[in-house]
Amino acid sequence: MNITQSIAIVSLVRDGDYNAGFTADSFDMSQWNHCAILMAGDSSVATDSTMIVYGGATAAAVTAAITAPFRWTAVATGTTASDVWGAWQTAVASFTLTAASLASGYSLIIEFDASDLNISGTQYRYVTPVIPASGSAGTVNMWAILTEPRVQKDILATTV
Repeated sequence: MNITQSIAIVSLVRDGDYNAGFTADSFDMSQWNHCAILMAGDSSVATDSTMIVYGGATAAAVTAAITAPFRWTAVATGTTASDVWGAWQTAVASFTLTAASLASGYSLIIEFDASDLNISGTQYRYVTPVIPASGSAGTVNMWAILTEPRVQKDILATTV
């Protein structure tokens, strides 16, 4: 079995404008049980901001915030042990994006299960990350890695 038959790697935003803010691409969790959202910034990010990951009934719907744990890499990309992650932080609905971490090359990961998209009694299908305007230069890149498919296929269906 190939890796692309058991996971989906979804590019959510390339060079997202940290200054103006953006809504990343939505993705469909209906065929997946687990998700990890990865984000990295560039060296020009100079202001802290936040990110909210929303669940919605349709693509691009930003209906209810997902509460999930997160963590940063322990050191910056390109340094020894850059694949080591720091401690898990308490699950939150609004993730603090620190300029010092993003500009220094640290990566952020947020993980949740499809069952976490059941918010206030409503089971949502789509996920949409949103970063508001920060008033700072810089760009960020973001990916979703979907795992634990509900059905395995040679060619997986699109999630965006």
